[in-house]
Amino acid sequence: MGKDVQREILELERELLTLRAKNEVLLANTSALSQISNPTADPPATAQQTTSWTIPDDISSDLKKLFQTPLESKDYSTILNNLVVALGIDASALMPHAGPDKLSYDDYEVRVAREWELERKASSLGDLNILRVMAECIPGGSAASPLAGLQGMTESALSALWQTAIGRRLEEALRRPAEAGGRAGGDGPTSHNSKFAEVREAVYGKIEEYYGGLMERIGLPQTELMKAIEEEHCKGKDAEEAFTTSNYNIRTTAKEEWLNVTDPERRRRLSDGTRVIRGMEELKELETAIKAGLQEAELIALQLYTGKRER
Repeated sequence: MGKDVQREILELERELLTLRAKNEVLLANTSALSQISNPTADPPATAQQTTSWTIPDDISSDLKKLFQTPLESKDYSTILNNLVVALGIDASALMPHAGPDKLSYDDYEVRVAREWELERKASSLGDLNILRVMAECIPGGSAASPLAGLQGMTESALSALWQTAIGRRLEEALRRPAEAGGRAGGDGPTSHNSKFAEVREAVYGKIEEYYGGLMERIGLPQTELMKAIEEEHCKGKDAEEAFTTSNYNIRTTAKEEWLNVTDPERRRRLSDGTRVIRGMEELKELETAIKAGLQEAELIALQLYTGKRER
């Protein structure tokens, strides 16, 4: 058999594998869209709790401590909070004693690693605005029922929608991090959201402004840090000026964000499982906060900056 023929056979095999992979993706997404358009259909089977991700050794040691520590122990909450900060996942996913099944430590670590993997991937997909990309492709609907355009569509119509619009747009969006060398997801267990790494062009003033210094532009600094942060968020000229965050596309104001962090009732109402706003007493007990010697004003400043609604 000639080399040219062998090369053609290899190319055909590659194309066949690619087509099979695309077909599997098409079937999976058609099934998912079918669940939206036909809500009475049986729900899909639960995804398997397997992962190829490995939790770093320093975090794994704390995870083992949590697994071995009784729920009623005074150390339990501290270890749990440290892991929530380190992995960036919900506390409920870290609680080994939750649920009817008694897990071995190995199974428990796999479950946590899988949740960490999914949270990291979901965060990276959020940076790529995947939900918005899909929303732009879904027809019709209304304010009362945004996905009404999908309801009642046949499986073939859903398949056509995926092939002609959604699939193409998703492929374009997902290709961006691959073309950029896979930089979108970060490189550590607590990868930064795009808001932390946003590149902006510097703006330069005149030479007179340079010699005038900061005091001429913004006045003397407030010596009380807590009061300074509150005044900036609640009494500044833009304190009640609504803005849309660049990372989560949420409408808010600086004053609202201050109240969300400092008002106990608001914290309780907004802590819905996906977003947990912790009180000062809890944050002061975190090992990382103790080691850094953080004061209350500094913890509030960190909450305001790292919250989901920060611009």
